[in-house]
Amino acid sequence: MYPERKGKYAIINGFQEENRTGEDMSVYLIDYENVQQGGFSGMNQLNREDQVLIFYSENAEKVSLDFIAEFQNTGASVAFRKINKTGKNYLDFQLAAMSGVMVASSNATEYYIVSKDKDFDPVVDFFNENDIDGKKVRFARIEKIGANKAFKEVTKKQTNKKNTPKKEKQQTAAESVPKELKNALRRELKPLKIQPSDYTKVYKAFLQTENKLDYHNFLVKEIQNTDKANKIYKATVSVFEEK
Repeated sequence: MYPERKGKYAIINGFQEENRTGEDMSVYLIDYENVQQGGFSGMNQLNREDQVLIFYSENAEKVSLDFIAEFQNTGASVAFRKINKTGKNYLDFQLAAMSGVMVASSNATEYYIVSKDKDFDPVVDFFNENDIDGKKVRFARIEKIGANKAFKEVTKKQTNKKNTPKKEKQQTAAESVPKELKNALRRELKPLKIQPSDYTKVYKAFLQTENKLDYHNFLVKEIQNTDKANKIYKATVSVFEEK
């Protein structure tokens, strides 16, 4: 069913956006066949502004009444999309297509594809690298709802940093990283032949994150190319652990 806008309401596969401004709203597209109930770990972080769209098929495991009750307590809006046809990546293509529908039809700017399937990474990269009708949205692929916390914290830090007045003669990220640490990073990154601007982003990630998960998410957010960010992370995570 395609979205139908009527005044201040937007009905999308069971969603009704009354009183949802998009400012605090996140959209979760759940590949339930892939993550099963484990993908809902951390769902207590959801709130009534959030929207959850669950894609499932006959192959998906059944859920208990306790699970349904726990989910309802979050207050989040939920809709289900049953995939009746079978075939390789059939569900995945529908989820990818619906993510575009949601971006075009919703006021939300923060989206999560909940799946362990890395085939969704190109979808994430596309939306992070392009403005849609003049609107900038943020996408991430996470394996469980609770993993959104690190992504939100990185986004918040970046927003706060943008809003903080710059000091005169402020040190660059490269200048702030100790020389010994910088040399270790360069040694690990040299085989990847990345651009000078990518080095700066790595330095920023080292300065602004405290744990490996935040470090990885920061790289994905800054570099906006999941495959490239993953290679940089794997090459430098050992250095990060020793900083």
